Amino acid sequence: MKSPQFFLLSIHFVELVTAITISLVWNKYKHTTERKFIYFFWIVFFVDTLGTTMAYITKINNQFIYNSLLIFYFVFFTIWYKSVLKNKNQLLAIVLVIYLILLGISFVKEGFTETLQTISYFGTCLAVITYAVSYYFQLLNSEKILGLKTNLPFWITMGNIIYFVGLLPLVLFQKYLNISLLSYSIILTLLNWVTYTCYILGFTWMKNK
Repeated sequence: MKSPQFFLLSIHFVELVTAITISLVWNKYKHTTERKFIYFFWIVFFVDTLGTTMAYITKINNQFIYNSLLIFYFVFFTIWYKSVLKNKNQLLAIVLVIYLILLGISFVKEGFTETLQTISYFGTCLAVITYAVSYYFQLLNSEKILGLKTNLPFWITMGNIIYFVGLLPLVLFQKYLNISLLSYSIILTLLNWVTYTCYILGFTWMKNK
């Protein structure tokens, strides 16, 4: 097995471990605003695995899979952060308008099936990072700051920041940085493992709700 393929498969492994872990602790969060994450992680695992299968087995261009996944990320996290952020209506409206503009530009300039939509990716990253920063500011001004270890939204948000901040420059400037496929795979794998570790810690350490 070639090294890049090995790293990609390890990402699927940690996605699967995360999906199984949060399924096993379902009773702890089934009445919380995070209950839909059980669907999120399983969908991400199956769609990402489908994308890899199409690329390495069928040789079919799989970029539309990941472009669809980017839109899914935006929609899911917008809905979730709406449930955990206070005074969020104006923020969400601004982020939505900016994202739709970037998504439209991405469809016109980059298409949807032939290549990864870097403009759309930037829009998704910008949205999630904005939500994450807003949540942490909110957290700093609340009593929840005293119980971070068992605060599930804190761990989810930390994972989001690590992933989207870490991968954003890599995706946007890949053409100019002359990064090899192996180096890209290693960086992508490390970001995914650290991110999913944050998710797993959050769901396992949270208190029963």
